[in-house]
Amino acid sequence: MRLCRVFPTFQTEFQYYEHYLSKELQKRGVRTTFITSDRIEPAWENFLRDRTAFKTGYAEYADFDVYRVKCISILGKPIPIRLSRLKRILRSGNFDVYHFSGIGSFFNFVVLRMIGRVGHHHSVFISDHSNPSEANTTLIGRAYYRLLAFLFGFFRDRIRRVFVPNQGSERLIKARYGLDASQVKIIPLGYDADTFRYIPGVRDPDGDLVIGFAGKINARKSIEKLLRAVAALPTLRIRVLVVGAAQNDPYVEKLMTYVAGHRLNVEFRPLISSPRDLAEFYNYIDLAVFPGSISITTLEATACGTPVIIYRSMEGLENRVADGRGHLFSTEEELIRLIESYDGVVTDRQRIAQNSRSFSWTRISARYFEEYVGAGVG
Repeated sequence: MRLCRVFPTFQTEFQYYEHYLSKELQKRGVRTTFITSDRIEPAWENFLRDRTAFKTGYAEYADFDVYRVKCISILGKPIPIRLSRLKRILRSGNFDVYHFSGIGSFFNFVVLRMIGRVGHHHSVFISDHSNPSEANTTLIGRAYYRLLAFLFGFFRDRIRRVFVPNQGSERLIKARYGLDASQVKIIPLGYDADTFRYIPGVRDPDGDLVIGFAGKINARKSIEKLLRAVAALPTLRIRVLVVGAAQNDPYVEKLMTYVAGHRLNVEFRPLISSPRDLAEFYNYIDLAVFPGSISITTLEATACGTPVIIYRSMEGLENRVADGRGHLFSTEEELIRLIESYDGVVTDRQRIAQNSRSFSWTRISARYFEEYVGAGVG
């Protein structure tokens, strides 16, 4: 089976869900080709080291292929300008399935239009991870989303299914794009079970409650909530490791100033690029706290047997903490009480890791594969 993943700002330096999914699908005989732009997602700007990977052209990787097409940027969004090149890629690829990342993208709309021109009208899927807590509610933002909904209307009937990770995203995109229940399906995010697993003996031995956070640190991560909660527990021996700090970032510098002013035991580290190093980090800490927006890192933490505390930023996050794997919180007072509840407690890390197995990419990829086959492919 030949799968075309259309991802406007695909990056290859760090491993995320699209990389792991491609790896698992390849084991099932599905070769993934990414069509993407030569532009860098603004959220990645301060973290990516290899800018040469964004040059236009073709690149082959172990688990997927990548075609980057020349784009211009309008409102910070990439739009292809070499349409003849794009048309040749689509035609020569002879793809069985098209799977787009994100509904609201000018890049994706252009490719959807081009698919029709090369005679491919079937087996089109979309994954959309829009977060209701991050929705733009300004006048310009509302106008922008109305424009996207208008453009999507030209392609709605050609979309077989839209995949979302939880009920919060499901509710948002149904309302925003006028989708009905039959077009939307929840498939959660997953983790790489070969890398993220419980490793006995790695945990910090010094007796402190070691709290960790890992991810691209920005204001949406709300790290200040975690720092305020730790400052409110001065009698506890707490050490905090914050991983994902970019140099000279104003938000990070503000956090550092708060730490210094309150004399907290907090260490800021750069983003971890190696999945195995990240797995070792989660095995080392006692507790992972995610006080703002989240990603697959919450699943990777519990896969290593580490309990998590997650901000209730949207509906449907209960499966991230079910079966004794952690807790959700809504207020900072709740966060303080939950952190305190883990002080001096010996958690059954092996059980937490075992209860996370249903979210492995091996199992999640099977659900995508069934959808592709159900479309009459393979």
